[in-house]
Amino acid sequence: METKIEELIQKISSKFEQQGFEFEPFIRHIRFPKYKNFAKDARIDFLFPITVLVGENGCNKSSVIRALYGAPAQKSLGDYWFESKIDTIKEEEQIKSCFIYGYNNPLAGEVVEVLKTRVKKENNPDYWEPSRPIVNYGMKRLEEKKNLTKKEKRFRSQTRWNTINKNVVYLDFRHEALSAYDKFFYCTSLNSVSGAFKSKQDYIRRYSRNIKKAIDENLNIYNIYHKKKIHENRTLDRRAVKCISQILNREYSSVRIITHSFYTSEPAKTVFLTSGTGTDYSEAFAGSGEFSVVCLVDAILNAAPKSLILLDEPEVSIHPYAQQKLMEFLLQQVLEKKHQIVIATHSPYITKNLPKGAVKMLFLGEENKVKVRNNVYPAEVFVEIGTLKSKLTILVEDECAKIVLEACLRNIGKEKLFKVCSAERFGAEGILNHDAVTDFTEGAEDVVYCLDGDQRKDFPEISNNLEELEASVSIFAAKINLTQPNASEAIKINKYQGFLQYLRRKLYYLPDTFGPEEIVWAVVPEEVKNGVNVVPSSKIEYKEAIRQATKNHFGNDNGIAIKKYIEYNAAFLLKKNYETKFDNELRSLLDNLSIACNEIYN
Repeated sequence: METKIEELIQKISSKFEQQGFEFEPFIRHIRFPKYKNFAKDARIDFLFPITVLVGENGCNKSSVIRALYGAPAQKSLGDYWFESKIDTIKEEEQIKSCFIYGYNNPLAGEVVEVLKTRVKKENNPDYWEPSRPIVNYGMKRLEEKKNLTKKEKRFRSQTRWNTINKNVVYLDFRHEALSAYDKFFYCTSLNSVSGAFKSKQDYIRRYSRNIKKAIDENLNIYNIYHKKKIHENRTLDRRAVKCISQILNREYSSVRIITHSFYTSEPAKTVFLTSGTGTDYSEAFAGSGEFSVVCLVDAILNAAPKSLILLDEPEVSIHPYAQQKLMEFLLQQVLEKKHQIVIATHSPYITKNLPKGAVKMLFLGEENKVKVRNNVYPAEVFVEIGTLKSKLTILVEDECAKIVLEACLRNIGKEKLFKVCSAERFGAEGILNHDAVTDFTEGAEDVVYCLDGDQRKDFPEISNNLEELEASVSIFAAKINLTQPNASEAIKINKYQGFLQYLRRKLYYLPDTFGPEEIVWAVVPEEVKNGVNVVPSSKIEYKEAIRQATKNHFGNDNGIAIKKYIEYNAAFLLKKNYETKFDNELRSLLDNLSIACNEIYN
């Protein structure tokens, strides 16, 4: 299954990168100058046709979904976010609630931005309308033009760009999972619909006869006391039934959807399923997951091409296998019909295997404001919110390397992903000759090795010749024994090849030439450097320079003082205003480590 998902993601990525015009119109980003408790100008970039929003409860994932719902023409956020006597929306006179989104406008030949603002009208206090660009929000001013051509009117008005024209499918599974049966049995008072029945069971027994008649006779018109009771009655086609069967890993021969008001005053859906063995049952006997999947598959298969599909917590009541099969279905639909899909979720199974940038992490920052991290891997998000407890262990040579790596991870917000450990006693030799061998033998995947830059070696080609393999292994680890002495040549070749492949995946290097002290020395102030009597150009000299600077700062140069001095200076690595020649390589190293962490997560 994962191979299929990975293949689909690769195909979509290639198509989106090379023929992105096929997905147009496509919302490229959305940002929030003033919307709920988002940090000013929080922004989400849509870099892949499927985007997943993840974050703890209260981080406004659903609010993003609803803003996107209100982005296209003829849609309004006020359909879902509105004021009442007990829930007020506080507005400032000069700064009204609003959001801005960008899309590629054919007339402009570039990405333009549309501003939608909440305005109070006499008949609708929660009306959202497109507004002219506001420069203070970072929008480009659009020159006013009165006499527009017919073509121009398709893409702009006199003062602003037109809203994007895109069909919207919005499914909120906290509510979509409620069938006609559930709405009546769990959410409706019997007395509010009838006083003639002793129990809800009796009521359902009575009116289920009408539903049975509608099914048996395939009725689309059914009135009781001149009130319309059947609003929709249809059997899903073979493709829909096959998709539902694949997602739920069950065989169905027929699926019917009936929208009716036999149980409740408002129309609601009943799903009638026939299993592969011929058993018939409705959602009353089915699981809520079955009902949700039927509704989702039906809605998406019937969506117009290039629709904006918004799914809020689709994992509700769906087991992990079905969640992954659901993602396979969604990816296939994106490939076929060029949809743009945005999902709010708490499930790691939904995000699994998605590329970097397709998952967005929403989190509460300073002053309880919601912020967004755009360029993250799925593993980072779920470690951050506590779903995944395991960390990737990074084994380094000594305490200085540990401090440097931990500081860099902390300063880019990735410290929760990793556990950095020092092999102080045995250094690189111990890591390669002992730790790596043991980990390889035991099949450990949750560990990598990050050596000092002066240990860097070119990785040899992996041969099929035993002598060449032994020579290749000895480049890294001269004292290892991977097999019994009397093992066959074939077994030895297999082991040596496996070990080299393991090292190729697990071995990383810091970007120094003379040890991690060189990296620390790069952020030491010039006036401090001028206070030592060495201009370092070797590993020993960088250690000596750090020792002298420690002595000048603390008055002593014992091990504890040196460690504190290294910690103090390493804290500035990868921070603004403290740029060093190592920054690009350090960031590249951390990104590669993040990829390794994400691969383990997948």
